[in-house]
Amino acid sequence: MFGWLFSWTLWKCLIILNALLGTYLLRKTLKKLEKHRTIDEPRDAKFPQWRRYDSQNMNHWSMYIGAATMMIPRILMFLSVLAIGVPSSYLCFFGMNIKSGDIIQGPRKNMSDHFYHYGALLLTYSIGLIPDIRRPTDCDYSRWLGPGYEHIKTPSGWPGCIVSNHMGFMDINII
Repeated sequence: MFGWLFSWTLWKCLIILNALLGTYLLRKTLKKLEKHRTIDEPRDAKFPQWRRYDSQNMNHWSMYIGAATMMIPRILMFLSVLAIGVPSSYLCFFGMNIKSGDIIQGPRKNMSDHFYHYGALLLTYSIGLIPDIRRPTDCDYSRWLGPGYEHIKTPSGWPGCIVSNHMGFMDINII
């Protein structure tokens, strides 16, 4: 009944379509970014903090390999996480009025924490980021966190402050 789903010809067509569509989308995106990829020395001298040091890599051949193989699956993964996550959140908070001050607790809190944690993790993977948490131990944070900060435990066990660099709109939402 579903023999066509497992046919080799169907998968060949899908792989070729993925390669062509991914490459086309990358070319279209690079064309739109042309003004950002060109190095304008007078402008960059005035605003060194906004200088792009990676603009010469934006035509690199590895981008085409990624676009031909992984771009469409990443887009589909990103959209599926959103399509599953948003209704799940609405179901989780059904009957609550959070704006009026209802406190989220119990199973709803646990479910929402899991939805957001795993959803954010899948979103980071879908945009090509791999989370890496490094906790330097050779730095004294007492200047900012106060003396004895090592002994203060948060309820979740995670630090109360996250310091990171972000390059785009998605990084802020995920953090």
